[in-house]
Amino acid sequence: TFALSRAVGEKGLVVTFEFNRDRFESSQEIFKTLGVSHVKNYHRNVLQEGFGCPEFDAGKPTAVFLDLPKPEIAVAHAASVLAKGGRICSFSPALEQVQATAKAMAANGFLRVETVELLERQLQTKFQKGEEDGQTSNIFVQGVRMDKTHTGFLTFGTKYTD
Repeated sequence: TFALSRAVGEKGLVVTFEFNRDRFESSQEIFKTLGVSHVKNYHRNVLQEGFGCPEFDAGKPTAVFLDLPKPEIAVAHAASVLAKGGRICSFSPALEQVQATAKAMAANGFLRVETVELLERQLQTKFQKGEEDGQTSNIFVQGVRMDKTHTGFLTFGTKYTD
């Protein structure tokens, strides 16, 4: 949320919805301590109650980011508040969740539905010095073997209708 608030700047607004009371209170305290005034927090379960709030009555948001256990349920709520041309992004740790979310996006009028994987892979750079002059003559980059990995997926869509 802090990164999003920096991206939109002082003239923008980030609105968050947190269903866990402790995380909600903690985030409010953090933003107060940091002096961030352009983040508005709500304590709400958007899967059941949607995204309605006074800030969205004044103007529709241009983007919605979902990080929820069942984001496919929230897609219809997001579509109802998102501005035409707005983007939706959903984080999912599993492909089954990606499939359900992409299906919900398509069913709710989102186009250009795309997913990217977030698997981070460490690369090792090796330098080989030339035998004659001792200068670097070749550079090799290869992936480091990773026995255990954890990944996630971001699924994006664009709303083209009101």
